[in-house]
Order: sequence, then structure tokens, then C-alpha cells
Amino acid sequence: SSFAMDSVIQRVKSFTGQQQDDVLPIEVPANTHKSIRKLMAGNDRYVRNASQTVQEKQLNEHQLRRRLSTLGQAPWAIMVSCSDSRCPVERVFDASPGDLFVVRVAGNICGSPIGGVIGSAEYGVEHLKSPVIMVLGHTKCGAVSAAVRCSKDCIAPGDHFGRNLGAVVGHIRTPALEALETSERPSTPEQIEHAIQLNVYHSMEQILRWSTVIQETVRQGELEIHGGIYDITTGKVTFLGQHPRQRELLDIARSVTVRTGADAPMPAPEALLRLQKGNSRYVIGDVDHKIVDTKVRHALVQKGQRPLAAMLGCADSRIPIDYVFDTNPGDLFVVRNAGSTCGAIAGGIIGSLEYGVGHLKTQLLVVLGHTQCGAVAAAMEAHLTSDKKGEEVPEGLRCLLERLHPPVKMAVEQSDSTAMGDRVSLAIELNVWHTIEQLLESSTVLHGAVTQGILQIHGAIYDLQTGRVRFMGEHPKLKQLVHKDIDSMDITTPDGDWKRDTTCGSQSTAASSKRTHSKQVAAFDPVGIVPDPGQKTPAAWGNDGGAPGQKKSDADDDGKCFELSWYVQTKHGRQHLKDVILDQNNWIAGVTVALVSVPLSISLGIASGTTPIRGVATAIFGGLCAGIFGSSDYNIVGPAGALSGMLMSYVVQYGEDVLPWLSLISAVICALCALLRLDTYMLLMPKSVFEGFTVGVALIIGLNQINFACGLMPGKKHALFVMNIVESIKTLGETRPTSLIVFALQAPALWFLMRTEAPEDPLDGYFACGVDSPWGALDGGHLGFDLLTLKSKYGVLEPEIVQPLRPCDATFLDMLIPSFSIAIVAVLETLISAKIASDRVDREFSELGELRGLVISHAVCGFTGAMPPTGVFVRTSLNTSLGATHRFSQTLNAIVVALITLALMPIFSYLPQATIAAILVVAAVRMTPFSYLKKLWAQDKGALALCLVTALICVGEDPVIGLAAGMVMALLAGAKTQLSAPFVDIKSKPSGDKKAYHIAIQGAVTYVNAETFLERARKLENASEISVDLSGVRQMDHDGITFLGKVADGWVRSEPDCRVWIKGVHSKIYPSLSKFSWFEKAE
Repeated sequence: SSFAMDSVIQRVKSFTGQQQDDVLPIEVPANTHKSIRKLMAGNDRYVRNASQTVQEKQLNEHQLRRRLSTLGQAPWAIMVSCSDSRCPVERVFDASPGDLFVVRVAGNICGSPIGGVIGSAEYGVEHLKSPVIMVLGHTKCGAVSAAVRCSKDCIAPGDHFGRNLGAVVGHIRTPALEALETSERPSTPEQIEHAIQLNVYHSMEQILRWSTVIQETVRQGELEIHGGIYDITTGKVTFLGQHPRQRELLDIARSVTVRTGADAPMPAPEALLRLQKGNSRYVIGDVDHKIVDTKVRHALVQKGQRPLAAMLGCADSRIPIDYVFDTNPGDLFVVRNAGSTCGAIAGGIIGSLEYGVGHLKTQLLVVLGHTQCGAVAAAMEAHLTSDKKGEEVPEGLRCLLERLHPPVKMAVEQSDSTAMGDRVSLAIELNVWHTIEQLLESSTVLHGAVTQGILQIHGAIYDLQTGRVRFMGEHPKLKQLVHKDIDSMDITTPDGDWKRDTTCGSQSTAASSKRTHSKQVAAFDPVGIVPDPGQKTPAAWGNDGGAPGQKKSDADDDGKCFELSWYVQTKHGRQHLKDVILDQNNWIAGVTVALVSVPLSISLGIASGTTPIRGVATAIFGGLCAGIFGSSDYNIVGPAGALSGMLMSYVVQYGEDVLPWLSLISAVICALCALLRLDTYMLLMPKSVFEGFTVGVALIIGLNQINFACGLMPGKKHALFVMNIVESIKTLGETRPTSLIVFALQAPALWFLMRTEAPEDPLDGYFACGVDSPWGALDGGHLGFDLLTLKSKYGVLEPEIVQPLRPCDATFLDMLIPSFSIAIVAVLETLISAKIASDRVDREFSELGELRGLVISHAVCGFTGAMPPTGVFVRTSLNTSLGATHRFSQTLNAIVVALITLALMPIFSYLPQATIAAILVVAAVRMTPFSYLKKLWAQDKGALALCLVTALICVGEDPVIGLAAGMVMALLAGAKTQLSAPFVDIKSKPSGDKKAYHIAIQGAVTYVNAETFLERARKLENASEISVDLSGVRQMDHDGITFLGKVADGWVRSEPDCRVWIKGVHSKIYPSLSKFSWFEKAE
């Protein structure tokens, strides 16, 4: 009984001395669980070599064993730990028998309920009443290291380690990939260290996910799940606490994740992404094991089905479709037959798919072929031997072979090879396209759905050998197929809720669909799966849509970006342009961002050393061009703080008329950057350097407001920013009290109103303008105030958003380097801003498409007399948070800014200069990455020093010089780190009267560390055999190979009988090594 069990537990605890609290020598939070306190105290004793003895617990070992065997166990903690022999769990926590219920498995994984780990933990919770589960990882974990390296090299664990061990590594693939994406430092040891922690959290998630018993016990407050990492070097355990997302995980676990008829239809791009991710999990062995309980089945029965995709696949038993895409019950509406063909309407295939699309509202249909298809091979053989007599073929099989005859015949005609296997492979792909053609020609329902943009039909090939699915996109001739005989077709559906839109040509609609979604498919590649670049394009279909099976490039995307289509892609799927324009989310976002942009653009124009109207014009023309020609649906382009410091210095040197010319020249440089794909290399900049540049720009913007904040009017300007600050300080005695008071009152108020990244009230940005403009209108002493306004410096602001290009004092050579600097910063800011928005809404964008918009924005801003624009983080974030769905919100933002400017610009003339100072100072403070600096202080003071030095150079000399200097210092620091890294491990063992040496090299062997390797490995005394293991080396340049050769020659000369072995040579470096004579001599 429960009472009896509780009694036994208390008696065992009494006998084992567990009723006494351990005294911790360290301070821990008061609410720390008693069992965690015991673990902390025990590990502290272990680290100090002060472990308690059995006598100290008032029981000898014999008595303890007898009591436990008689009364049973009552462990006060459950440990889920790694099998590694270097992690003796009981010793690590100085625990006695009966204290810990220990479950150990390689990598401390909890991948599924099948392996027994979660079941064991459930037994400890439900029957032994243990109040704590602790998942314990450890440093130098081999399983995690293998997962990180497999992920980094895009290797499937099952292919590398075999089925069973590969499954262990595959369970760690998810945290390994996350570590590669999120690690602050890109070196493998740091990524492995980060992955170890993420793997602990991942196992905690899996426990909560798969065990309803544990879920409910945690919800009732009777169980805590903690994580920890054991350092095998020091013996110390780092306690991670409970999962940071535990509340969210419990809510997710409580919900039924199966799709039912109550769910909305899933847009095709989202469904396609789900299938791609599911197949990626299947390939690496990290599948979600499905537990279909009564609750799930009840939901499917009561609410019906709403599958995310329909699938036409082959009947081949080697293709378990639900497994291949790792889907849940209710996810896929599957139709299968031999050869995944589409024959007569009476056969039921087309009718089944029409039901899935028409009644179940599925918006994605995938035609799935597979390699080594027996039906296609049989059809190929029948075609090649058609003139020979053979066995009579049954009627049903004969009809099947006839349906496969067209793609088979086309493959024979197009294939350059006469090999049977090559012809069959091509025929399998052509059969997928042929089936899609037959579906569109035979079904008015499917044809109508594709024409209206409701349905997408994609082709795919499943590889029986690897398990990978190659998604080929929509039919290369889709626009011709949907246009064919469209006027004679009755485009209806069983539900009658699709209407034919005669105002829209289906040809352009389909082209738009193909262009947009093919790009999204190519963008997702979580395990490095890329299509075969050598895939032949079927000649019968041409190549206007790209070769089937090839990843669509940005160049392909750009080549057709101006085709007219009344349908556009949004985050909700494909929508008619009219619906996008009428979407209130786009209007709310566009208008709100415009209201915020006007005062910011005025302020940033002033911060750049030019007139307010130039800043506003930049917001108008930059935003308009980016909205029309860009790729991101969210990125706002306009004047930015990141450029203002640079532009100010150029204005001081050459006058403000230089800005449009700089914008024109930077447009050309940005175009070259896009053509040469230099943006790829720009994004390799360390984050510490880029944030140092941001800190420097923030200081420049903030310190530049001394004049406006204090009402100063220094007469002399210098090219060097620091000297201008000195001039301002010299005139502080002339401070106008009214200006200082206005600044002191408004800066804190604006900080309060702008304390969130995306203010809910769109009028917050107008607080300062609304309060101060009436007072500023009285400038001139009507009330005795000595308050400088924009009118005091610029006169009445006229809405002249277009200004002619005027000659400036700079030559072309004078402007070339500044333009290059502007282009670099603009490209970085724009792509980073677009990437941040993309990550937040999980929607891809084309980098080349975004650069195209930036180039046109720079060119138009130059020709209209504005200044160079770039992507802006805060306004982009505001745009995404307000629910924008399409680039129309960007275009609307520019239009509203233009209307406000034309109607109200003269009123802004009376805006006090102190208000502008308050806006810019608050903006400068907000753009300073304080949280990142705090993180660097705690984690990497070297990176913090690099960040601050970069900022100081930006302020003291020039922002571009600071950026360049920071990158150079980062490269040198990286080279020094690589130079001093312990990448050579030398071990020896006796071999007769001599020694056998084993040398393992990890990482790269290049000019940077080759000399270090020479020094460490040159002198090996009394060697009979030297084995050099290069399995951990993926890069060797000429210097590295040469130095390795020198070392090997030195070994042989010093010990003539010494044998040198080279093993583990990777295929990437073997061609380079084989060109050196010393390598050929080695064994």
C-alpha cells in the first residue's frame, strides 16, 4: 500500500542518515531543493577529497547493504548520465548505496521512450518517489564531439558509424546543429562545449515530452528536473538548474499535436518546409517516435482530418512514406500505385487526389518517385525489347507499362549514356514531371486550384540508398501547362468555392509561384543536402524554369523578378495583390513605421551633417525602392545611425553636396559586390568588431548632440570628430539654459516611451514634436525664451524632397574610398537587418534580391539629391512586430512619409534643436549593445577588448578605419590563437629497446601554425616507428605540407631504421599531399 511504501522510505532514510541536511560551504538560493543541496555538498566533498566514510553516516557497509536489501530502496535523486567511464556518478556526488537511482547511456540521450531511459526514470518517479531528476553531461564527451563534427562536415551519422552507434550520435544531432548556429566563437572546441550544454537541455526536453507521468508530477510540484555538467578535469559539477523553457514545454506536452479538421489549411511553403525538415530528421536518424494514444485517435475521429500535404507515391515496400517524412497521423493524404503514375480517371488516383485538394483543402501535392524503381525499369526493358517476342504480359500490367512509356521513351532519346542504369535514372525523373502533366490535363479541380494559386504541385525523388528526398520544385513548364486549353476548361471544385479570375493570366501566376517557392525550397538545407549540380536538363522541356533537380540560384530568381503577376507570395502563402493591399496588418505596419520614421529621419539627416529634408527624402526614396525591388517582406531601408557618423565627417571635409555623389558611387560598388558575391565575405566579420563599430557610431551620434542640447553655436568645424567635440567643450560657457532644460526633460521621457523595441502606441515617436513645436513657434523671444529651433539654423523647412545634383569640392578619387566604406556598411546593415527579420518570422529572403533593392535605392537617392540609405534595425523590428505580411507595407511606409512631409514639413521648422538632440541621444543609447558587452565581460574579455578598441578608433579617427582596424586585429588574434592551440598530441610506448610514437593532429595545418608543429614534433628520441594520424585534419596549405615533410625527413635522417606511417588522410587533402615526394616515400 501507499502508506506502507512511505513507511519503508522513511525507515531507509533514517538508517542511511539522509534525514540530516548537508552543510554546504557555498551559498545557494534558499529555495534550492533539498536533493540538489545534497548533490552540491557531495560534489564539493569529492572535489576537496573530503568524501564521507560509511562510519561517518553511522552505519557500516554491511549494515547498510542488509537494510537496503530488507527494506528496499528510496533514492533521493534520479541521475541520467553518460556511460563514460571517467564519470563515476556515485563517487562524483559522494553518494552511498541507496542514494541515487542511476540511468546511464552514451551521450546521456533520451531520444525516445523505446530505449528504456525514460521508462527507467518513470519507475524512479512513480514507484520510488524520487523528488529530483538530474541530467548530467560532461566535458570532452565523445558522443557530442562526434555529433558536432558530423554536423559540421554534413555527414549522416549512420553512414559514418553504422546503424546502432549512428543512432546514438543522431539523437545528439539537433543540439549539435543548434550549437554550430549559435556559438559565439566558431572554433570546434567551443562549439562542442556549447553542444554539451544544449544536449543536456535537449534530454530534459525529451523527458518532459515523452513521459506523461513525469509531466504531471512536475506540474503538481512533486518533481524537479535539473541539468548539470561534470568537468572531468577538475571534478566539479556545474549545476544548470531547471530547463529555462520548462513552463512552455509543459504547455506543449499538454496539447495534442496532431492535425485535425479544426485546423486551418497549411500554406504550401510551410507544408513543404515541414516535409523537408522531417526528411532531414529521418536521414540522420533523429526521428520523432510517434505515440498514438487514445486521445490522439479520439481527436482524429471527432474532428476529422486536415492533412498538410497530399502525396502520390510508388507502391514499393521500401518507401514507408510516413517514416520518410517523419509525420504524424493526420499529416499526409497518401495515394500510392506502382510507378507513382497517373492513368485513366476511372482508376481512382485522380479522384482520390481531387478529394484531398477539394474537400480536405490540402494546398500542397507532392509526386514522389524513387531511385531503382522496378516499374520504370520494367517499362524501360519493355521499350528496348519491344521488337522481340517474349512472354505475354497480363492486361493490368500492360496498361501500367503503357502509362510509363512516354517518359521512358523520352529518357532513351535524351540520355547521353547507353547504360541501363543511367537511362532508368533519367526516366524516373521524367516520369515525375509526366505524372504532374497528366494530373493537370486530366483534372479540372487540380488545374483550377493551381491556376488560382491555391495549390502547388511539386516533384521529388526518394533515394533508397541514403533516405534523402530531393525536392525538385514545380514543373519547369508549369505556366504553359496551366495556360493550355484554359478557356475550354470548367474550373470548379466539389465545394464550389474556387472562382476563376479572368483578369489574371494564369501563365504569369504560375511563373510567380514557381519563382517564389523554388527559392524557399533551395534555402532550407539543414544537413547539407544539395541537388546534384551535374543533373541533365531534359531537352523536351527546355530550361526556362531551371533544370529539374537543380537548386535554384539567386541569379535565376533575379532573371524573372519583373514578370507581371497578380498573385504575390506572403507569409500566409500565395495571395492576390488586391487582398495584400486591403490587408489591415500591412496598413497598420506601414503607417506606424512612417510615423516613427519622420522625426527619426529629420534627426538622422541633421546627425549626418546635412539638412532635415535630405534625411526625410532618403526615407522616402530608399524605402520606396526597397519595397518595390527588394526581396525581404519586412526590411525597412532609409537613413541610419550606422552611416550618420561617417557621413558627418565627409560633409565637414567636402560639404553636404557630396552626399548624393557618394550615394551614386556606392550604388555602383554595391552592384559589384552583388555580382562578385563579396557580401559572403563581408558577413564573416566577427560580431565583436561589428558591435565595436556600432558602439563607436553610437558615441559619435551622442557626443555630436552637445551643441543642440546646450544651444551652442561653435564657429569652427574640423574634419576630425574629436576636435569638433573639443570646440563644443570650449563654448560650454555659452550654454542656453532653456535648451538644456528642454533636453534634460525630454531625453528621459523619450527613453521611457521608447523603452520597448516596438512601441505599441504609434504616436509615441511624436511626443517630443507635439510638446515642443508650439513653444518652438514662439522662437524669437515672444515669451522671453532663448530656444534655438531648426528654423534658427535651416530657415523654414520646405518640402523639397527632390533636389538637383550640385557640384561639390571633392574629386572622384576623393569620393572613391568613402563610397567604398559606405557600401560596406550599407550591405552589412541591410543584410543583417533582413536576416533578423527573416529569423523572427521564419520566412526566407534572397540576399541578391535584397542587394538589388539596395543598389537601386542608392542610385535613386543619389539622383534625387538625397543621401545613402541602408537597412535599419529598429524600424524593421517594428514592421515585423506589427504583423506586416508583404513588401507593400514598406512601400506604404514611404508613401505616408512623403505625404506627411508635403503637408507638415514647415511645422517641423519650429522643432527645438534640443528635442532633436534628445531623440538622437536616446537613439544612440538604444543602439549600444549593452547586453552583448555584459556577456563579453563575463565570457570573453579578449573579445570585449577588441570591441572597445574598435569603438575608440571609430571615435578618435574614423568609423571606417576603426572597422578595418578591428577586422585586422581579429585576424591577428585568430592567427595567434591557432598558433598556440594544442593541435598536436604526441604519445609514446616502449617498442623493444626503442619507442613507438603516435602523433595525432587536429584542425588545420597551415602557414600560421606550421612552425609550431615543427618545433613540437622535430625531436623524437630513439624512435623505431612513428605513426602520424591526419584523420582530424581537413585543411593543409603548401607551407603546412612542406613543414610536415621536413619533420618526416628529419625523423628518418636521425633514425635510419625508423618507419614513418601516415594514416587517416582525408579525401580533401589527399590530392595536395600526393604531389609531394616525401609523402610517396611514407607508408
